[in-house]
Amino acid sequence: MNVKLTLAIAAVSAVALSSFAQGPGPGGPPGGPGMGGPGMGGPGRGQPVDWSKLPPASDKQGVTYAKDIKPLLDANCIGCHGATRPSGGLNLTSLDTIMAGAAGRNGGPATQVVIVGKSADSPLVRSVSRLDQRSAMPRPPRGRGRPGGPGAPGGDTNAPAAPATPQPQNFTADQVGLVRAWIDQGAK
Repeated sequence: MNVKLTLAIAAVSAVALSSFAQGPGPGGPPGGPGMGGPGMGGPGRGQPVDWSKLPPASDKQGVTYAKDIKPLLDANCIGCHGATRPSGGLNLTSLDTIMAGAAGRNGGPATQVVIVGKSADSPLVRSVSRLDQRSAMPRPPRGRGRPGGPGAPGGDTNAPAAPATPQPQNFTADQVGLVRAWIDQGAK
């Protein structure tokens, strides 16, 4: 892999989930800056996020990880938060790895992304709700080409193009509600 691309991916990964690894913001719920503390994140810098706009939890009963949540995460999150190189130290490939949280920086403690029974305070819900653009997931695709790839400055024009991968989709309000119901029902 191109060294510049590797460094760019590492930088984006570090920024993308820094809010998970930083811990609670001042006066805010778990999740760090941009996750609900006064003046953190929000539509514009310095504006608080109105978490009351979170979609309500689904009224569906018996929501489980295997049946309801894993398909959503597999389709939209695993590309960056898979087992091989989990972005921001967050591996979303299994219930166990989700409950373990995002790996702490430099060997520090992990940060919970699911707070069982408290979906509105769970960083996972807040990220997929996209109410705070600083922590919104999935991230929008960056540019049309890959640095150093075919046709890019300094790229190998004879190299075959990388196979197209499906782009992750933003969670709908119903999908955010389903994730909320799963967490509120015990995250099983």
